[in-house]
Amino acid sequence: MELLNKIKADRMAARKERNTFLTKVLTTIVGEAETTIKAGRPYNTEALLIKFRKGLLETLAIKHSDEIAAEIAIINGYLPTELTREKIDSIIGAFPVDTSRGEIMSFFSKNYKGRFNGKLVNELVNQRGT
Repeated sequence: MELLNKIKADRMAARKERNTFLTKVLTTIVGEAETTIKAGRPYNTEALLIKFRKGLLETLAIKHSDEIAAEIAIINGYLPTELTREKIDSIIGAFPVDTSRGEIMSFFSKNYKGRFNGKLVNELVNQRGT
């Protein structure tokens, strides 16, 4: 809910600044979130933003649009950044050598959900010899 409150505050600021494009994007996100919450369905702001971004990326792949690219940039601003190869390698290196691939993948899933590339983690675990 903290992220949703930040988005609501940013929407209010955008309205005051008369930034209609930003207001429109943030209103869409808030509207979807509030609808989900009112319906009593499980809700996660990051998951909602990822869903929106995925749809926009699919649309962008079909038809390039500066407006869609700008919407993606706004959404990305609210999402945590993806872990770099170096950071992933550093995290894997902190595990004892005999740690299984499954344990490492489970750790990433629990602690860095949506912020890591699973194929890259697998590749780096393979290089390590686990």
